[in-house]
Amino acid sequence: MFCAQISLNTFNSIEEICRIVRKGSAVFGGMQVILSGDFYQLPPVPDMGHGDSEEFLFSSPFFKTLHHINLKKGA
Repeated sequence: MFCAQISLNTFNSIEEICRIVRKGSAVFGGMQVILSGDFYQLPPVPDMGHGDSEEFLFSSPFFKTLHHINLKKGA
């Protein structure tokens, strides 16, 4: 659903919009969200025109509430 290169501010904005659209207080309005990507391959793409930062989306308190599955390189 999302690519790993979105910034912290964009991620938080998407989360807030989902709660508003779903009219719920649960994270992402209770929707199932699937994130994929190599978070360290490319840095986030900030929108400097709107005061966005270059912080990674996993700095968000919402990210910490999600279930994580980390894939590791095989032998």
